[in-house]
Amino acid sequence: MPAANNMIVHTNSPSELEARRTILALLLVSGNHNCAIAAKGSEEWTEFQQQVESYDQSDELCPAHSACKLQAYAYRYQADTRGLERRETEYPMEMASPLILRDPSRCILCGRCVAACNEIQVNNAISHGFRGASAKIVALGDADLLRSDCVFCGECIQACPVGALVEKKSRYQIRPWEAHHVRTTCHYCGVGCQMDLHIKEDKIMKITGVED
Repeated sequence: MPAANNMIVHTNSPSELEARRTILALLLVSGNHNCAIAAKGSEEWTEFQQQVESYDQSDELCPAHSACKLQAYAYRYQADTRGLERRETEYPMEMASPLILRDPSRCILCGRCVAACNEIQVNNAISHGFRGASAKIVALGDADLLRSDCVFCGECIQACPVGALVEKKSRYQIRPWEAHHVRTTCHYCGVGCQMDLHIKEDKIMKITGVED
């Protein structure tokens, strides 16, 4: 139904809320989303969470833990995955690049990275590829980032709402609550873009652009 004058749109009706819970639950079982775990002790981890730990080669939670939009909305709407079967991701983690780690198992195909790359930076290095259960974000057909047109600007990382794109060097090195932020100006050219330095123990761990 097209929008019309004086139309009343309900966005928090019981049916709308239930639809959001269902969508969030389906997203949570579509890959390696182990963010619901609260304890670090391996004896308290479920079999799935232990598999993710081995896959990540780390005993830490997802690198986007506490800064993940999917996690935030899952908690907000109390998404329930009981009774749903988790789908294995057929694409492995891409670690070829020294700067960016791509993890298709955590990608929710929202397209924000594609929009950031193609519409904001206009690099046109990545796009949507394949269909159905095989759909994923691809670079240069289906090559890794090193063999693509990617210039490693990092815009896609900042746009990613989950842990599918992370900075390789700062992965698991700093958590959002550990960071002290310092606003500064990039001096690469005369534009004067603002940046936030993420500092931990007097060391710059990562840098992000200012969005406001």
